[in-house]
Amino acid sequence: MKTTKNSEKINYAPPLLGNGSLSVMLDYCGRQGKVGAFDGKTCCVPEICVWKAGRRYRYDTIPERPEHKRFTLIPFGMVGEIINGIKNPEPYDWEQTLDTDKGFMQSECKFDGLSIGTRAYVHFDFDLLSVKKTFDRTADYSFVYKLKGADGKKIERLCYTAEKIENGIVVSYEIDGKEMYHGKIYVFCDADVSAECKNDEIMLSKRFENGESASMFVLYCDDFDRADYADFLLEKHSEILENPEKVFEESAQKWADYMSISRVSLGDKKICDVYKTAQYHLKTLSTKWSLPMGINNALWHGVFFAFDEIFTGTALMSSGHFHEAYKICKFRFDTLDRAIQRVSNARVRQANYFCETMEDGRGTGVPGFWTEHVFQNVSIVLNFWEYYKYTGDTEFLKSMAYPVAKHCAAYFMNNMVYTEESGKTVITACTDLERLGPSVTNAYMTTCSAIKLFEVLYSVWRIVSEYDTDAEFAEKCLKTADALRKYLPNDGEKYIPYPNCKDKSIGVLSGCFPYKVQKNDDEMQKKAIENFVSDELKFGNMYSVGRHIAPWYASWKATVYADISDERAYYSLKQATESAGCFAEMFEINEKDCVFRPWFTTAAGSFIYAVNRMLVQREGDVLYIAPALPESEKSFSFKLSAYGNITVEVAVENLKLTDFKIIRNGGENGKIKLKFPKHIDVSDAVKKGIIKQDDLYI
Repeated sequence: MKTTKNSEKINYAPPLLGNGSLSVMLDYCGRQGKVGAFDGKTCCVPEICVWKAGRRYRYDTIPERPEHKRFTLIPFGMVGEIINGIKNPEPYDWEQTLDTDKGFMQSECKFDGLSIGTRAYVHFDFDLLSVKKTFDRTADYSFVYKLKGADGKKIERLCYTAEKIENGIVVSYEIDGKEMYHGKIYVFCDADVSAECKNDEIMLSKRFENGESASMFVLYCDDFDRADYADFLLEKHSEILENPEKVFEESAQKWADYMSISRVSLGDKKICDVYKTAQYHLKTLSTKWSLPMGINNALWHGVFFAFDEIFTGTALMSSGHFHEAYKICKFRFDTLDRAIQRVSNARVRQANYFCETMEDGRGTGVPGFWTEHVFQNVSIVLNFWEYYKYTGDTEFLKSMAYPVAKHCAAYFMNNMVYTEESGKTVITACTDLERLGPSVTNAYMTTCSAIKLFEVLYSVWRIVSEYDTDAEFAEKCLKTADALRKYLPNDGEKYIPYPNCKDKSIGVLSGCFPYKVQKNDDEMQKKAIENFVSDELKFGNMYSVGRHIAPWYASWKATVYADISDERAYYSLKQATESAGCFAEMFEINEKDCVFRPWFTTAAGSFIYAVNRMLVQREGDVLYIAPALPESEKSFSFKLSAYGNITVEVAVENLKLTDFKIIRNGGENGKIKLKFPKHIDVSDAVKKGIIKQDDLYI
């Protein structure tokens, strides 16, 4: 994806480089001097500096910022430069490209009498930032690495020493944060440079000649990652200098391998671009715990939102990225004890996960009614259930999924289910989607989540049936789910967000996704969808701002349409792409005069999953190909995962099936029937033996 100074674009934000640990945004000059050029009103723009996932301050570390009552991320420096004596000069022309296939950005900047090319990447496997510069004229150049945050101030509670090495500086530091962090930062070059550290700034300087290139490296590691960090860094430093281009090529190849696990090709280039950037985006933020909204303080300080994980988790699973999806589940399993301790005593064992959690599972976030959500527990359990459906891993279901589902269901049963004197069973007062405000009783979305939780618990229990002692509770869950269904809030024609609600909410779509508790032909569900869509420009953002539907909500709507085999899924995806940025990245909101948070993970995950569901779905022994793709998409292809641990590869050219393959990745070997839309001609594929007539579902 490419952008230029003079190209038509909305709201330039620097491209994201990362590996789930190190997170960096570099502008078109390969530096961090600006946060972006936004039109009109801006809000929650990322603080552009270097971030490392999981490294946090304590509450008491920033008394001069009393509004930040949470464990903020620690900044790890900023990249700048000096060109012919001028600090961070602005080029008169520039272009910048993000290569999402190989995980790097490159740019060309034109100054008076000088052009500088930049190639930058974060290594796929370890915390290395590389910035390579190429000069077309003689220039005095300094690469500057500031031990400062985005506010230009020295990193708080950082104590360090700087030692010169050949062509570089090694910083040994400790930071008094949530823990005491001890680590080193190597700042060095593969060319002969002078190196100095002064006033919390490291400079690597050299006079470069016409056509000369050099790579600057910033290499990080600390005892939060590994005890032998010093030895590790020493080894990596030598490895990088031995063959810098080989290190880049190895990283690029690993990116290419990751991105090739799944693929999608459609006639609509914008959808394809956004899809590919979204796949890249999720990997850059796939930490060893889970996926945050972003790794910077503007995107909720890099904490993990349990509700949003259903959007990122299903995106990863349906794309075949099971290693990344598994990490989300394992993180929630590993922090189950904290969720249990929060709401249990000697007589009651139950779990209620926090809405926002840090790496240790502890709750964080700004106090407010939004902390009274409970449906985040169901997203957690659903991710476990979906992982099982995609992989067929029964041991995972038994050892990890069942304990989480059992304790979350117990919390709902003990605290959320209320039976009125009339016999009506409802979910008691809690916060539904936060745009609707403080707690309400019998909220549609939360009730659908409870129904799904109880049904999943029962299904899991049936599979891991050696838990005979839980039979009574499992049966009670199933009966309670049925009771809750009878009293879902409605106005006689359609489901509504909660009884007597005057507003509209995308939460009424949750009966289809994420909870899938309604049948596709449920008339009140259909009318609820249409009612929301008719007013989506007014109610289509998480907050009461903006004049369009946010890309997250548009993609959520696309998934719902895909699940009911409605081609409006495709047009909802096109609607979501209207808010994409210069590198086809998703924002939380991106309108001309209303901008929130570029590189917003939930929207990226939601978009991926909607595209994947539009192209392939499996229910039972039937595989549905392109169930929601309109006939206007005459040629398309994909390689995606489906339930039952299978990979599906399809190619259609001019509405004729030209290639089809099911790869069974282990597990079940049952018969799979194929269902194609009527407008796709499969006759030649049958004649050529690509598929069999007996395989078709009539």
